[in-house]
Amino acid sequence: TTVSGFVLSGGSVNVSPANISLMLIGQPNVTYTIEASTDLVNWVVIGTSTSPDGVITINDPAGSGGGLRFYRARQ
Repeated sequence: TTVSGFVLSGGSVNVSPANISLMLIGQPNVTYTIEASTDLVNWVVIGTSTSPDGVITINDPAGSGGGLRFYRARQ
């Protein structure tokens, strides 16, 4: 997806009983803020990361509690 020069080209999600792990592939040396929401209206920051190769991994222990949880990356 490309929005105003912001590119995420892929990623993956791993789910365990205790954690959700998100792996995103973005631009090298760009800082991304990862946010989570249960309703797509109210968002909370769950992590911020910059990677020299663009691969970012964020863990969300709160995501494994059941129910819907949505994620987005912002530059």
